[in-house]
Amino acid sequence: MAGVGSTNISFSGLRTAWGNASYSGGSDPEATNISLSEFRGATFTDETSVPSSGEISINDDFKGKTFGSSGPPTYETGSFKVYDNWSAASSFLASYVSNTRAQLNSGNSSYASILFTPNASSATQYTSPGIEVTGSGKVDEVTLWLEADTESTYSQLGFGILAKDMWKTGSSISGSSYTLEAKKWKEQLAERDNKYATFSDALGFHGYGYHNYAGSRDDITSSTNVSTATTPYNWKSTTYQSGLGPLTTNFHNILGKTGGTVRSTAHHIVSNSYYFYKTHWDNYAGYRGTGSAKGNYGLKIKWYSKTLNVRLTKNSSKIIPQGSDWTNTTTTNTGLVGIFSGMYIEDNSSWPCTNGNVFIGKIYLDEITMYQELASSLTEYSASWSDSNATKDVTITISGYLYWTLATTSTYSNPKILGPPHTVLPRYQVSSANTTSNSREITEWAFYMNDVTSGTTNTFKYDIRTSNPSGTAFSYAVTYAAKPAAYEYAFNNYTTLADPLSGTLSGVSPSYSGISLRDPPYWNNVGWYNFSMGHKYKFLVSGKIVAIGTMNRRRSRLALFLDNNTTAVATADAWSWSYDTASRYRYVTLSTPRTVSANQEYWVMVKNYDGGYAGHRYHVSPFPGPVKTTTSGNIQFTETGLKNVGRGSNSSSSQASLVQYPTTTRTTLYLYGNTDLIFLPD
Repeated sequence: MAGVGSTNISFSGLRTAWGNASYSGGSDPEATNISLSEFRGATFTDETSVPSSGEISINDDFKGKTFGSSGPPTYETGSFKVYDNWSAASSFLASYVSNTRAQLNSGNSSYASILFTPNASSATQYTSPGIEVTGSGKVDEVTLWLEADTESTYSQLGFGILAKDMWKTGSSISGSSYTLEAKKWKEQLAERDNKYATFSDALGFHGYGYHNYAGSRDDITSSTNVSTATTPYNWKSTTYQSGLGPLTTNFHNILGKTGGTVRSTAHHIVSNSYYFYKTHWDNYAGYRGTGSAKGNYGLKIKWYSKTLNVRLTKNSSKIIPQGSDWTNTTTTNTGLVGIFSGMYIEDNSSWPCTNGNVFIGKIYLDEITMYQELASSLTEYSASWSDSNATKDVTITISGYLYWTLATTSTYSNPKILGPPHTVLPRYQVSSANTTSNSREITEWAFYMNDVTSGTTNTFKYDIRTSNPSGTAFSYAVTYAAKPAAYEYAFNNYTTLADPLSGTLSGVSPSYSGISLRDPPYWNNVGWYNFSMGHKYKFLVSGKIVAIGTMNRRRSRLALFLDNNTTAVATADAWSWSYDTASRYRYVTLSTPRTVSANQEYWVMVKNYDGGYAGHRYHVSPFPGPVKTTTSGNIQFTETGLKNVGRGSNSSSSQASLVQYPTTTRTTLYLYGNTDLIFLPD
């Protein structure tokens, strides 16, 4: 960090802080024989600089300042204070130790909150504790670190960032000491006297160990390794799911539903389906828990803004590069460094679309997806404009405030990210839950701490740190890859497989068909061993068939036939399959994928010696009677068929000769064979 701090100032510390501001106003003094004169010309965010001549004083010229150029302010943890004025119940939750300690005394029963004031001085206790995120006073970066001095019960307190209630007027607060914006916060605090960590007016971190928001990193799953997502700031080295979970799949802010998007007066609680961990609460061993006393906890926001050359396609939600792929660099207009999932496309003169409230997600080197900011659910935004152009090449600006919950152990070094790798602060809130109407832009946020139990014996003492942790300084980044191949099933709509995919498909997760299927099918483990059976599929786009499979409990032989051609174009040996009792699909990856053209149709047929076949019957709902189109719109299931070929002998070669093209077909009543394929569209 670029902040100097106010205590224990050293030459090496000054060099590190200056380096974090890219040595603004000067150059690196190097690591040895550092002298104050080498800092001449260094600039600070308060528009001062180290004198170019004459005397230099650490107390007068460095202490409490932040290296960097003038512009949007940066507030470091040493600039914060906590005041009784900003407590919802100052008789119990109040300021101590020269306004550097938030202390809860016993007797409180109202879930009280207290706000922390940035850029504080003796005169600021009556000004707004809010952190401005719009207008001329908007901040660049704000960091608060708190040390747990004592806490009676680790699971009965919380931290977070509270959105200003944009309907407050301040009219109920009398007196001239408070500014108008401060009066609005005072009115809102009266309603924070009975709110714990789950309410939707804030992004809350419950001290037990969970977050009431999901974050914006839509690329992670329960099986993602934490260190992959947040190195070197990972709180553990295993997957998110390991011993915890389940992790949410509902990433991003949803207006009127998720944390920070509903005003305080609404008293709305966030559904745990939008929590980072949906049902598991005690998640951060070593950082929260009975053995985590004297830990340190950070709250941080930072502004990011970056331009990017993009190509928009009318009626498409996908942004693509104008030429070569974007890069993991800072290069102007083509580098993705500083661009993060959840950030907003600025509605400026370069943005040609009719909707100005758009954010981004699913970021790849060759594609980004757009979403509607003010929708009631995660909804993609399709580009729209009034002229007849099919595409537009433009340079857009992508921006937003990222927010993190950070922590260290008692050593106060090497900070870690707890919970979502990052969250982009929502820009709007509504006056009541589960609606998107009458939204207002949020102009300020405030860091807070609160009591989260109605019991009266809870106590804690948390101290504001005067400097940032030692060790690896916090500097967040994400590395992007090309969009992975979009494999899909033609029929399978079940969430598990009998055997994992193998070969070139190992680790791949094709999208499901979306066809409604009975689970399990009416027929499973049926002795139809005299028949070659299967399904026919029509391809509405070109691509490749990369695997064929079936729901069959026994070892089998499979074959792929072009419609109206009795000679197989591909075969698959599943004779090594073990007996399966789960009534789930399994597949054989083709050694050579089959290229298909749009509107071609193919049969996938199966045959074995012992039975074990599956199928659907018309009178058992849901019945997937053809024609059924997949959710992607790429494939249609058109009919089913069979041929009586006899049982044959119990060998792979015998069954291979008997897996044949159908002679009888069905589209109603009975669906035979339950065969499937995996498709890769072009």
